[in-house]
Amino acid sequence: MAMLDFYQTHAKDFFNQTINVDMHNIYQPFLENLPSGKQIISDIGCGSGRDSVFFAKQGFQVMAIDGSQNLIELAKQNHPTIDWQCLAFNEIKNQNWHNKFTGIWACASLLHVPFDELPNILNDLLEMLKPNGILYASFKYGDSEREKDGRFFVI
Repeated sequence: MAMLDFYQTHAKDFFNQTINVDMHNIYQPFLENLPSGKQIISDIGCGSGRDSVFFAKQGFQVMAIDGSQNLIELAKQNHPTIDWQCLAFNEIKNQNWHNKFTGIWACASLLHVPFDELPNILNDLLEMLKPNGILYASFKYGDSEREKDGRFFVI
């Protein structure tokens, strides 16, 4: 897949561009809507691991998933206790994660899924949530699919 090739090839640059972006204004509504009790968060398309590390520092159990092994290796250096998984989006359904997570964080990652595949991926993610669990996903504005600089986007 060309999109994963981009992140494999440009892992270090992407890591450096994203690791220090301040996301606190986006974290807060997510945190406020998590169900009560022990938090188990999955960061889907974790990239640099920035968000995974933030959630781990809040005391949450975190599983971070990305399709780029090179990004996973860079991210592991910041927080080795996170459960780092190298999986493509379409491999998630093959895992035994039914009702496992209180929250799923998919920040600017699902925008790489073709529109016709998105409902199945979202259903797979929703099945991973515990009752009352929440899912955060962000996308670019628009209503089309396109490729830019070697990456596919749904916008």
